[in-house]
Amino acid sequence: MTTRTKMLLGGVISVALSAGSLAYIFFRLPGDTFPLTPGFVRPARVLLALFLLVSAWLSDALRLKFLARALNKRLPLTTGLRAILAGNFVTLVTPFLFGGAPAVVYILTQAGLSWTEASAVVVAGGWVAQGTLAVLSLLAVFALRLMRLPLPLPGLFVAGISVYVLGLTIIAWFIVLRPELAKLALSLVPGRLRPRVRQGLKRFQDHMEQLFTSSPRWLFRSFGCASLYFLLFFGIAPALLAPEGPVLNWLALAAFQNAAYLVAAFAPTPGGSGASEFGILYIFRRALPLPVVKEYILWWRLLTFYLNLLAGGIALSLSTWRLFASRQKSSGNA
Repeated sequence: MTTRTKMLLGGVISVALSAGSLAYIFFRLPGDTFPLTPGFVRPARVLLALFLLVSAWLSDALRLKFLARALNKRLPLTTGLRAILAGNFVTLVTPFLFGGAPAVVYILTQAGLSWTEASAVVVAGGWVAQGTLAVLSLLAVFALRLMRLPLPLPGLFVAGISVYVLGLTIIAWFIVLRPELAKLALSLVPGRLRPRVRQGLKRFQDHMEQLFTSSPRWLFRSFGCASLYFLLFFGIAPALLAPEGPVLNWLALAAFQNAAYLVAAFAPTPGGSGASEFGILYIFRRALPLPVVKEYILWWRLLTFYLNLLAGGIALSLSTWRLFASRQKSSGNA
């Protein structure tokens, strides 16, 4: 099965699970089907949510741009945005919300980065993003507890996030401070390829060391971009729900969405489909009326899942078309 076929299959499964979950929530749970809450969907709210989403994409692209700058490489913002969108697409059609890294690496190489440089940017950028998410998630859980709001199983959330932070710290420590441990993987490489792999590994380790130790200002800026990304992303919840939840402030709504996002992030389904819809339902219905929660689930998935699939699919198609065109040209010259 080719990579393209696997992604297509993952996309079909992801959309089917999401559509099935939405159908169950709308037509099997008590209450009206649609429209649910007259006047809930106002153009101004949707436009604000869309603005926050696009701004989040741009902030994430800046994260890559700053990390590339730490390696003395200039990454155009448009290329960074294309990489982010393509990576989002692949992530949404693979389990556990992972899998977009190869697509991001490939697109970064189109901007002049070597494969080892692009890999270092993606690995460091992933650590920065996941570390930022973990810290913000801990703050969100503690904020909900301080506001005495009903987050289910708060102890489990805190324990899981704490373990995740510890895991990220250990990974960073091994990559930066104990890079010699990575050489153990060379024993699994066939003898003829081992010299090239060893050389590539050495370059990758040098790039990682430069990213984490030699250019702190660019690393700090990338942390800032990652923080801004998640603040904008989770800000979609209060942008849509704030007028409907007078007892909940913007911080509470964003924190609830943060918790629901964690449920989907560790789900084995492609794109977190199913887990995202039911995670939001499980967490939000404790604080908001069911009809409001049902309609919010629809708009959240339309913006953060289906729109991401569309934009990411276009970005990935443009990038793979360039690869296909270059291969066709090479074949013609041969």
